[in-house]
Amino acid sequence: MWGDGTLELANDITAAPNLPPLPRLGLTLSLAEGFEQLSWFGRGPHECYRDRQEGAAVGIYHSTVSEQYVPYIMPQENGNHTEVRWLTLTNGNGLTLKVWGNPPLEMSASHLSAADLTAARHTYELDPRPETILNLDFQQSGLGGASCT
Repeated sequence: MWGDGTLELANDITAAPNLPPLPRLGLTLSLAEGFEQLSWFGRGPHECYRDRQEGAAVGIYHSTVSEQYVPYIMPQENGNHTEVRWLTLTNGNGLTLKVWGNPPLEMSASHLSAADLTAARHTYELDPRPETILNLDFQQSGLGGASCT
């Protein structure tokens, strides 16, 4: 950690060669309630994944964490953005978390965890959390198809 509050993280990861393809490789942070304002420089403004990103232009976008949620019929991974160079999350007091990706990363911000999405079979079963769940991924596999089977 630097004296100005900057935290620099670097990871070297070696997966066992006999593992199946990993669905995502990154880290998940839980931020205190109130980090709702989201800005990023990457693909957007709608969600995109490695295999479905051509319709999402690289640019600077502003949104809220709540607006990132996509209400699929069966709850599942949603709200991802690729080729993200930087992102910020700001709370109501102006406190800002800024993340830089070098190389660019994938990110999603939500009020639902992966476990919340996995446990629900219908959107009405979801109960958004007050905190913000931030996923910072080196890489996430594409969506493919058959997500509801």
